[in-house]
Amino acid sequence: MEILCLKRFENISEFNNFTNQLVQIQWKIEKQLLKERALKYSNLSIFKELKNEYIKKKISIFQLKDEEVVTWLDTMLIMKRVFSNMYELGTLRPNLTLLMEYPFLFGNYMRTDYLLIYKDLIVSIELGMFNQDEKRKEERYTKKVQETIGHKHVLTQMLSDNVSINSYVLIYKPEFDRNHSTSIEENIEYNNLEIRKLSQFLDLQLRVQDQKMAIQQLLALESHR
Repeated sequence: MEILCLKRFENISEFNNFTNQLVQIQWKIEKQLLKERALKYSNLSIFKELKNEYIKKKISIFQLKDEEVVTWLDTMLIMKRVFSNMYELGTLRPNLTLLMEYPFLFGNYMRTDYLLIYKDLIVSIELGMFNQDEKRKEERYTKKVQETIGHKHVLTQMLSDNVSINSYVLIYKPEFDRNHSTSIEENIEYNNLEIRKLSQFLDLQLRVQDQKMAIQQLLALESHR
């Protein structure tokens, strides 16, 4: 039986292979309005593939807006950079499973951007972009945190106690102004910092899981000899 979600990646290699399309088309997180970006990029093959798959799988009862597909491409680029950062740090595990746009059963039509699964660990990851002032950033972050609290509550009610459930919110900024063909360097620096934070958080969660393994516990005992 398959898990209902927009995309399921059995490992990070699968995710990287799929998202290499974004590298090939030189996808950028633009500051232009989502509606404008959706009109410009709706004919991209990856755009149409994700949109058609969402509709075919009936992920939600709500009508899909093209603007949301644009945010999927943005967040996939962010997650690709997260995994790249973990790889560079030597902390990436090859056998991570990633679910994209997972609709919660009995969750009142809630969906999470990503569920990262490793052994007995599930991390719900929510990403959001803000394109205006700091006040809006705080509001955006608070809203996303509230969503992840709801996600964690639903999963806790449905899964066994031995499953560890955690969550993380990453708010990112636009990195490119298409109208002026210029990169927004301060936002790129900000995003890279937030990406490193998420990478470190995931590494911590994964190490906790690894330490539960019997062989790791035996190795830890050796330090007391």
